[in-house]
Amino acid sequence: MTPSNVFTFVATALSLFVLQARGSEQEWVRGAVAVTHWDEGLELEQLGGVKVPVSAASLPHYVGGLWSVDADHSERLLLKASNSVLLDYRGRGYLSIERFEQNADFSGDWLASEEESAQSRMILNLRAGGLLVDQRKLSEASQLTVETPVGRIAAKKHALWMIELTKDERKRTYRFEVQCVDGVVRMVDLTGRIFTIRSGQRISGAGAAGTPSVEVAEITTAATEYFEGYSSRVAELATMDISQEALLAETVPLVYKQSTAVEEIVTDRVDASSLQLKRPYAIEYSARAAPVTEFRGVARPPSAYEADLF
Repeated sequence: MTPSNVFTFVATALSLFVLQARGSEQEWVRGAVAVTHWDEGLELEQLGGVKVPVSAASLPHYVGGLWSVDADHSERLLLKASNSVLLDYRGRGYLSIERFEQNADFSGDWLASEEESAQSRMILNLRAGGLLVDQRKLSEASQLTVETPVGRIAAKKHALWMIELTKDERKRTYRFEVQCVDGVVRMVDLTGRIFTIRSGQRISGAGAAGTPSVEVAEITTAATEYFEGYSSRVAELATMDISQEALLAETVPLVYKQSTAVEEIVTDRVDASSLQLKRPYAIEYSARAAPVTEFRGVARPPSAYEADLF
């Protein structure tokens, strides 16, 4: 066999292997959530500013894509995501899902499984309010991050934890508490300091966003009681008819263009490095932010004294 034939045989085998791997890969989708508790007064908007009408009388309500919720008082929101993460949020404040990608096997009774199939990536943005995160069913390959004005929080898999964050608008300072019931939670503040919170521990901080004073202590009694109340609310979900089909219908496939073909590999002798799959990029629309400073200034007329000078 000539060297040219050897190369053609190897290239064809590699191309068939790549195409077979692509065909066997599970599809990446943008995840969805089922709203199971909704207090009137909350405002839900999808990315781009489109308001989503939600009524407490018609739950569960299914929402796909990326969205945000505003609360003026102490309204509460409970939802279950398609990757089995449970989020229990209460205002006053703001919460949004900025990224939610999921690669899963949506077959059988996947929503009730003990552990998420495949993997997912979630980024939450909490500006103020209280958020309980139950990620005990996430797989080891999944990632969940909560971005806050005082730092970034991430937990190891199978964790149950919560954060309470308030802002003093006049002083422009924050008060926060991160409490962990199960697992290990890590917080990285804006200066790069890393705080580790283990089961039964909490960290509390106060001050400016960049330089808060932080201390470590035991979990509070109020937090323990809240977690107990959360457990009873989760037990009620078993009686709620959450439709897998309705939740799956709100997911959106993330389709990326693939350019490699068998004919191109065989005829053009493409280098083997070109057969490697590249990680896709997803560009989301975001509304234009409000200007930080005024675009135009207004000059006042000169005073009588200033007019006399000229």
